[in-house]
Amino acid sequence: MSLPKPSELSEILRPAAQQDAFTQELQGPDYRFLAAKVLPDGTYVGIQGLLTTYAICIGITPMTAFQRRYCYLHLSDCIEAYSNLKQGEDVPIGWVARRPETLEDIEAKRRPPRNQ
Repeated sequence: MSLPKPSELSEILRPAAQQDAFTQELQGPDYRFLAAKVLPDGTYVGIQGLLTTYAICIGITPMTAFQRRYCYLHLSDCIEAYSNLKQGEDVPIGWVARRPETLEDIEAKRRPPRNQ
């Protein structure tokens, strides 16, 4: 996916109907999320820029940065996955790392790479 036009980007990152005081706080100087919204089931989600990746954080609370986090190499991929979230239980696609790691993730790291 390429990045949307600037006129469309704001509504994707911060849908007007999914904003409240907490989403505004998340996008402020204390939390520094690039985007945040509240899903219809009440789950707060946002996009954060990390050192070398961009992350979708799901289950944000005033005391917890995330319950689950999915990292992406490219901002455009992160935005596309973020825009497709409908409820807190959704698992975004296309991520390169996630937290907390699952047993499946740990086992995959232990396997030797396949010969190409």
